[in-house]
Amino acid sequence: MEAAEKKTQYLTIGLALAIFMSSLDTSVVNVVLPTLVKVFKASFAQVQWVVLSYLLVISSVIVGVGKIGDIFGKKRLCLIGVFIFTAASVLCGLSENILLLIGNRAIQGVGAAVIMALSFAIAQEAIPKDKIVRAMTILTAMISLGFAVGPTTGGFFIERFGWQSIFFFNLPIGIIAFLLIKEALPADQKQKNNGFDIKGMVSLATALAAYIWAMTLSEVYGFLSIQVGLLLLAALFIGSYFIWVEKRGEAPLIPLYIFRDKILSASLIASVFVYSNMTCAQMLAAFFLAGVNGFSELQIGIALSVGPVITTVCGFIAGYLEKYFTERSIMVMGILIMVLGNLFMTTMEASNSYWDFCWRIAFMNGGLAFFQTPNNLLVMGNAAPEQRGIVSGLLALGRNLGLVTGAAVMSTIFALFIIRAAGAEATNAMADPKILVSAYHYTFFIMVAYMLLTAIVLVYGIKKKETV
Repeated sequence: MEAAEKKTQYLTIGLALAIFMSSLDTSVVNVVLPTLVKVFKASFAQVQWVVLSYLLVISSVIVGVGKIGDIFGKKRLCLIGVFIFTAASVLCGLSENILLLIGNRAIQGVGAAVIMALSFAIAQEAIPKDKIVRAMTILTAMISLGFAVGPTTGGFFIERFGWQSIFFFNLPIGIIAFLLIKEALPADQKQKNNGFDIKGMVSLATALAAYIWAMTLSEVYGFLSIQVGLLLLAALFIGSYFIWVEKRGEAPLIPLYIFRDKILSASLIASVFVYSNMTCAQMLAAFFLAGVNGFSELQIGIALSVGPVITTVCGFIAGYLEKYFTERSIMVMGILIMVLGNLFMTTMEASNSYWDFCWRIAFMNGGLAFFQTPNNLLVMGNAAPEQRGIVSGLLALGRNLGLVTGAAVMSTIFALFIIRAAGAEATNAMADPKILVSAYHYTFFIMVAYMLLTAIVLVYGIKKKETV
């Protein structure tokens, strides 16, 4: 095997392991929350911050670290990110109280943000064009694989080795990823440095943190609560300040003119819609399968793992189709498959079997695979070399915003349909299968509508010649 080909394989494996770790730790922690309540004698509201601190930090700083990579070098920053993530994982396992664990999870989120922001940009720059489709397909598949195996892996390790083991599990993976990336990635080229936009990074991070916190609290208090309203107002005010700063800065964090690129803008809008659809489908599944069909927690966990596994497998099929079809064609096909998946969900009834749900969620996740793999290829291939870090960060941000927004908005819509159907009996509505089925159907009809809108955005937004 030639040295160049060997380095390409090392780099792909190293980045894949790093992405897998960061995705795994997004989902694996959900399994340990009940255990943490007992171990640390903490409230459920406290242990939720073990999840929230990680997501807040990632979403807040991911665009900023992408820009830092563009300016100061992606290799150095990527290695620092893998090191921070791995070290913070060990610190999480060693945490002696809930506050330390929350803080260490926030540090872990910094490392995850670096990994998520730079991995695709590094691959686009360092991997030869004849190997880039395969590499991007593998890296994209790792996102879904991490989500898929998280709950199962977490349950196994917690039962056999204790809750700390889900964090120590990252240590060997992180070391291998660090060594492979260090060995395979060429040294950073000297970049032109016009300065770094500190005001822009801080204001954007603060605005995003306020928005994500608001979306999270809305699931508990509702959109009309004072807490959510104040946070949304803060996000709007600080976001407006960020735009004002970027328009006047000599070296803006995000050059606003890049949004004139219809490919990037259409991709980001579509990403928010697509990932909000998927998180909504998984969130509502728990209510439906438990409240309507009466399935056990184990059955629900397996059912929710089916989707990401299908996404991982279908991602390779999507990569293969790149030889014969344009990225836009595959993406639109994926969205239309998701539309059908949503329509199939509107036919779920209390009499349906366990597998009736599994094949429907598999259908939706297959559509997701046909969207996200060519989407990453198209956007990163179209990005200017000096902006690949920031564009990669925006791609990851679009995915995260979709995840948190979908959970908040669709849970509210679902609840409103329940209240409307139940009327005066709203307090007991969650125990009524007929009301749950009706709300489930109406919510998925709404998702059919906005996924059709997503297809229109892609068709009219991506008109330029597509190159990778």
